[in-house]
Amino acid sequence: MAEQPNKPNSPPSLVPVEAGLFGALFGFHNKAVTLLRQSSLNNEKLDLVAERIKTLLDNVTPELMGMPQLNLMQRLEDVYEEVQRLVAELSCSPDDGKAG
Repeated sequence: MAEQPNKPNSPPSLVPVEAGLFGALFGFHNKAVTLLRQSSLNNEKLDLVAERIKTLLDNVTPELMGMPQLNLMQRLEDVYEEVQRLVAELSCSPDDGKAG
């Protein structure tokens, strides 16, 4: 008896999911790095923004686990918008004479 190429109980391919996940994370990374490179923040403020990004991204996984549908793109866009606001706020605040 010949084997069937697609068994009904075989797990679905993760390739599209992996590609979508990588694309979402890579897109976020590019936007965030571009934002930080274009900013005039000193090293201390860049470190503060980097820590905030890490905290926000650490919160994404638990938030998405409770959602019925994975909407990583929207959540990463929300994180990016918050990072933009923080960079703008820090760009307007005085440097207190600290060079970056």
